[in-house]
Amino acid sequence: MLAGRRSEVAELNVHGRLRAELAGQLTGDPLHIGSHQFQIGDAVMTLKNDKRVGVRNGNRGVVVHVDIEARSMRVRTQRGDADLPARYLDAGHVGHAYAMTVNKAHGLTCDRTMTLGNDQVYRELAYEALSRGRLSNQVYMPKSCTLDIEEDGPHARTASLAESTESLDRGIRRRRNKHLALDELATVPIEAWPTVDLHAEKRRVEQVLGAAGPDRQRDLDSLLARRIVAVDDLAEANVGVESLRGRKRPLRERRKPDTELIRATSRADNLQDRFDRLDYEIASLETSQHRRRSHLAAHEADAHQLKAIEAVIDGRTDKAIARSVTDPPSYISKSLGRRPGRGQPDREWVRTVASVERYRVEHDITDKRALLGPYPEDNPFDQMDWEMIHNRVTETRQELGIERAPAPQALGIELPSIGL
Repeated sequence: MLAGRRSEVAELNVHGRLRAELAGQLTGDPLHIGSHQFQIGDAVMTLKNDKRVGVRNGNRGVVVHVDIEARSMRVRTQRGDADLPARYLDAGHVGHAYAMTVNKAHGLTCDRTMTLGNDQVYRELAYEALSRGRLSNQVYMPKSCTLDIEEDGPHARTASLAESTESLDRGIRRRRNKHLALDELATVPIEAWPTVDLHAEKRRVEQVLGAAGPDRQRDLDSLLARRIVAVDDLAEANVGVESLRGRKRPLRERRKPDTELIRATSRADNLQDRFDRLDYEIASLETSQHRRRSHLAAHEADAHQLKAIEAVIDGRTDKAIARSVTDPPSYISKSLGRRPGRGQPDREWVRTVASVERYRVEHDITDKRALLGPYPEDNPFDQMDWEMIHNRVTETRQELGIERAPAPQALGIELPSIGL
């Protein structure tokens, strides 16, 4: 993995090829594509999605065949073999994979990682890079910072170990926020954000955190418990097989198949197969949980941001409910009448008002003349919310004994079939 520049990537690719050649892994004549050379045994990565070829951006594999005349090659990936034609290679969509950028390594799990960092590293990048390796994760800092190299070229000053360590520490503490359309609000306190922007940011952060996937820890714990039992069962079965093999059979039975041993061996083999499948499932779940923890650790600040946004939205919702219950605005009084004041009707009236205000805050309804605003035409989930609150208002009106339905404009109804 690499957090540096393309020239550094190319340099590491060359060293990787030299090591592979010394190990005797590369064979045959090389295929020259631009400034790159590809041989059988090369570790490569595809850099562009192509459905016709059957590869996606970031697929890694090994070259298993090279056709110099057709200028094509076959790459073996985890998803199977893929034939890369000349048009794909000549477009520069294949590169060596002895080293890769941190972004390309997203989701990768390996035993050890070696990351080349610099003074431009930031928290999310560091978390991503330092959570790929199961056994060890190492960071190598250059002797000169990027700014010194750009300004002074080969005469850039050499940084001390303490300066390099401090540079890495600063980078890990630094976040690179992605607010997209809300970048201009970065310097504004979150309490002052418009409600519509709060909801937009809330949806964005939820999508980022949701990419971590579901928490499968309970499933993993269940599999580990089953493995403990499986170990004992398999050991007992193997002991039984060894004892049957070592026993002395009567001379007249030695010419016949040992059915008892056959059954015991078959049972032990079945238990071994189940145990192997169990180990595979455990390894897959452990990898999934490792990626999930890494993703959440890299976006820990986003999780705190989400809690802060939800707190602000909840506070605004509570204020709107309290205001409407204490001093009902016209859109409430026209639709639900005055507050009954006591008993079950009063409780139902308050719950319905609370539902209406939550909907209005969540969907940023500011029109004081309409209860729920216009019917949402585009979003089916918003339509479900609108219809649910609309139906609740209708039921409350019936329980309160309000005979005449309010005018459609009072409820913001645009579809006659859904009107009260």
